[in-house]
Amino acid sequence: LAADDPLLPEVKLDWAIDLRLLGKGAEATAALEGLDAPGRDAALRLQARGEALRLTTLARDWSAATAVLKRGRLIEGRSQPEFDLAVLEYYAARWQSAANGKDDSAAKDFRQKAIATTKFIEQTHGAYWGRRADQTLVAAAPQSNASAGTEVLKRAADNLFLKGQFADAIAA
Repeated sequence: LAADDPLLPEVKLDWAIDLRLLGKGAEATAALEGLDAPGRDAALRLQARGEALRLTTLARDWSAATAVLKRGRLIEGRSQPEFDLAVLEYYAARWQSAANGKDDSAAKDFRQKAIATTKFIEQTHGAYWGRRADQTLVAAAPQSNASAGTEVLKRAADNLFLKGQFADAIAA
């Protein structure tokens, strides 16, 4: 594509996502360069910001991830569900990391932030995004029921019930 092609930013974003999924974080980060810049479409900027947050989360670069979060979730008063889902993935990863490190206080804090973000996504973006957020939260929950908390266990049971796995829902 030509440098002035209006589809180029979207293609670059898709390319960055593909590179992340292939495990090529450095190349994905390079592909995102310039996409979260003033003058670009707000939705595209927030999607690029969400992808940057995913990349820093996957790299466990908590300070870089925090810097991405500080840029905010709104541009020109607009939000983007993919960015909010990336925020949830960040909190879930921090929760897992703290739980694995036996830092109960931090694990509880990040669990609460993950739950609050899940509720926020459902209220702000609707049922579809709320269901995706629920699935993300449940998948990220540490295997210990004690560290998962009742809210996460309830969501896990609800997800299993919706999948028709009734015995597993009761056991959860």
